[in-house]
Amino acid sequence: MDFVRRWSEKTEIGTGRFIGWLAITASKFYDWRERYGKVNEHNGSVPRDFWLEAERDRKLEKARRQRRIRRQQAT
Repeated sequence: MDFVRRWSEKTEIGTGRFIGWLAITASKFYDWRERYGKVNEHNGSVPRDFWLEAERDRKLEKARRQRRIRRQQAT
């Protein structure tokens, strides 16, 4: 959005021409413009804090195990 707006103003080339050069449809561009600056509202699940903590804990434990194994193999 910012790219098209900035260069359209600087060069006095119409937004429609930029849209064509970017190979996107006008409806897609104007949908993006309508949503610009708004919170992303989608139907996907939103990660919860406790999910992230559990995932982080699993990754840390896996890294600790790998470190222990490497240390044991080095001795």
